Amino acid sequence: PRLVRTTAFRFALLYAALFAGSVGLLGVIVYHSTRAALEARAREQVDDEARGLVAEYQARGMERLMLVVTARMQGRQRDALEYSLTVRDALLAGRSITVAESSGVVAIPPRGEGPNDLRPAEARPARAGDGNRRAYFRAVQLDNGARLVVADDLDWIDAVQEAILKAFGWALAATALLALAGGALLSARFLARLDAMTRTASAIVAGDLSSRIPQTGGDDEFDRLARAFNAMLDRLAALMESLRQVSNDIAHDLRTPLARLRQSLEEASRSSTSLADMQGRVALANEQVEDILATFAALLRIAQIEGGQRRAGFAELDLSALVAGVAEDWRAVAEEKGQPLPAAVEAALAMSGD
Repeated sequence: PRLVRTTAFRFALLYAALFAGSVGLLGVIVYHSTRAALEARAREQVDDEARGLVAEYQARGMERLMLVVTARMQGRQRDALEYSLTVRDALLAGRSITVAESSGVVAIPPRGEGPNDLRPAEARPARAGDGNRRAYFRAVQLDNGARLVVADDLDWIDAVQEAILKAFGWALAATALLALAGGALLSARFLARLDAMTRTASAIVAGDLSSRIPQTGGDDEFDRLARAFNAMLDRLAALMESLRQVSNDIAHDLRTPLARLRQSLEEASRSSTSLADMQGRVALANEQVEDILATFAALLRIAQIEGGQRRAGFAELDLSALVAGVAEDWRAVAEEKGQPLPAAVEAALAMSGD
């Protein structure tokens, strides 16, 4: 069920419908164009044969025409032309072919010109056991009263078209099967990559901030999305680490000032002998509170700067003077512990900083 509900599978079905429509349209075009071409070929063949027989009659007479028609009928093979030569409904050669009254029979002019073109019409070749068949025919009235009919059965055209329809039917079936198989494969691949992302997200929710979305190395849209998410997770992990560091710094740097403040307040409440003495100790406690707040604000500023969220305090900073001042301030502390603190600072080093 998950496969068929994916976007990839729906796109595959959409493209399958488009391909099936294209195949169907192509089939209609091929079907009609093939039939038109085959019918034109049949018409041309019947007309040429009729003209040739008429020329044979005009050149060598009726007996020669009867012999030619008889020879054509005896040597004909399957799906060959049909011939009929009659005089007043009496069959002289060939088969008896009944032509519809709307056949448009024309007579050969006395001066021997060829027959005019006739439109295709319905004819019924009189074969034993055959039913009515569609055929193209040429019916010519000769000058001696005889009538020559040449017809081409259209069953072979219908067989060709049936083969075309079957071929396109199989093509449609193959298109549908390939579309379903391709859609299933694409959906499975899509779900596999999506499940990997889901597992990574679940691991992060569970507290594993080191989990990352795997990449295949193909540089496709999933890999690009994975790189973007992994970069976001790296940034999130860095911010979380910064937060933990800020918490540790606050706990470390404020422990001693808070202990001193507590000690000062306890001494003020325990050993103050006068109002002036109490006020002096409270003023000292206020100074210690101000130092604590300044330290706390400095720690927050450091965290904001490290997180890339604070740039307002950035300015041109004399780094040489800053390092020299730090070394000078801590040299006395180092000397008290018997530790040297040498400092070699190049002059006029500046940078943008807070």
